[in-house]
Amino acid sequence: MNAPIRSITSFPGLSLLALIVFCLAFPSDGQQRETRLRVDVRLVLLNTLVNQPTGAPAAGLKSEDFRVFEDGQEQQVAVFAAGAMPVHVALVVDTSGSTRESLPELKKAARRFAEQFGPEDQLALYDLGPDVMRLAGFTTDRRSITRALGQLETIFNPRDLPQRRRRAPVLAEAKPPGGTMLYDSLELVAAEFPSEAQRRVILVFTDGLDNASERTLEDVSRTVLRGSTVIYAVMPQPPLPLSSPAPTPDRSRRSDSGFSKKKWTVILDLSEASNAVEPLMRGAALKFLDQLEPEARLWIFEYRDSLRLLTPAEAPARLDSNRAPVPLTPAEAQVALERGLFWSRTEETGERARTRLEADHMLVLTGLERGGIWKLFRDGTLDPSGAIVLVPERFPEAAEQELVMRTLVHEPGGPLKAAQLSRWLSDEKVAGKFRELVKDTGGAMMEVRRAQDLGDSYAQIAKLIQSSYTLGYYTKAPPGRHELRVEVPGREVRVQSRRVLVVEP
Repeated sequence: MNAPIRSITSFPGLSLLALIVFCLAFPSDGQQRETRLRVDVRLVLLNTLVNQPTGAPAAGLKSEDFRVFEDGQEQQVAVFAAGAMPVHVALVVDTSGSTRESLPELKKAARRFAEQFGPEDQLALYDLGPDVMRLAGFTTDRRSITRALGQLETIFNPRDLPQRRRRAPVLAEAKPPGGTMLYDSLELVAAEFPSEAQRRVILVFTDGLDNASERTLEDVSRTVLRGSTVIYAVMPQPPLPLSSPAPTPDRSRRSDSGFSKKKWTVILDLSEASNAVEPLMRGAALKFLDQLEPEARLWIFEYRDSLRLLTPAEAPARLDSNRAPVPLTPAEAQVALERGLFWSRTEETGERARTRLEADHMLVLTGLERGGIWKLFRDGTLDPSGAIVLVPERFPEAAEQELVMRTLVHEPGGPLKAAQLSRWLSDEKVAGKFRELVKDTGGAMMEVRRAQDLGDSYAQIAKLIQSSYTLGYYTKAPPGRHELRVEVPGREVRVQSRRVLVVEP
């Protein structure tokens, strides 16, 4: 009778086509002899974590304890291993400026992490920041990993890059230097695993933010979700920009910063706004108006190729004794914004009138990229000093818009806090998408508040890698995205496994 499957290996670049190694045991002179039969199959490997209610790994499970579902249809478990397979682990360390304070503690944690693996396990080390560099290829030599960890450093001056690049192979160069190529690094590192790698793990230390990759998160998702690569991540937990531990739009908690009764100039820079972004900008402007007190006054402009002053009615704007347009009440400005009515006087343009407006503050709502409004700042048409510039695309939800505008108008130090809050909301969205990818691969995410906690996080991930189960089944799924689910019925356990499978044509 055939013995259980002993090992699994895969051909590189063959999507879900993997090479099954059947180990057939035959008794001979008291010795066990292995015969390897190589067969091309469509095999899906699932890294599966099973924890007890206490959080401890659930040990001793057998293949018959698991049920695997693809798009709701149960699949037969054909491959099973309980943490016994050798593992290839690629350590990817973000050394960009945002993580530099954690680097000394991270090196210590990574050294201890490497020591927890067996003699057949292989580790590699990659530096992410600003370039993607291979500091050590896959090896069982822990001393080479330790030496490579000593090369991790944060580069602040681009002039130091040529010397840095001579130290180790560069997989991708930052263009321009200073960004973080997280997505590029994941795809490049995924291609670095040797063909004989049975279990493939990428452990990345990063803030989860990418601002320099040529590849998108969707590109990386297609790559890692069509193979068996599992991603684990350790991320510093970013501090909230506000004193509130969980900021929510709460009109009853207003504190008056004095902005709610001031005179404002509001400019919607629509010069580079797409059809999807323009409603976000108008919505943010309406949320701003909603935060003002009735005694506040304002002028509101739109800018495409010129500044156009909005008016509350079909008639021309009301002028004061100096022939400048009279400011609107928040209610009038809301009508003008909703109806899109513009001042159409021929003898005086919006730009000329703008120079005589005596506002206390200027709020500019612009696109994610620097739009045409910056040209007006540069050529002196508008005075940028004291201008508050916000990008509604960073906080597109209605509740987020209200929260940012409430912070701007009512919180002490409102302009700075609103800018910080909008950036935080944007970063949280990007990091949140990365967290979802980690979960889709069957991996886990650890967030640390202090650099001193890195050691515990790395030790916990090492334990998860070593205690995870590997399940495999043959798929007949057509090209596309498919939902996966793994269950352990009849036991009080929490199961975490790959959630998505991508099949390419």
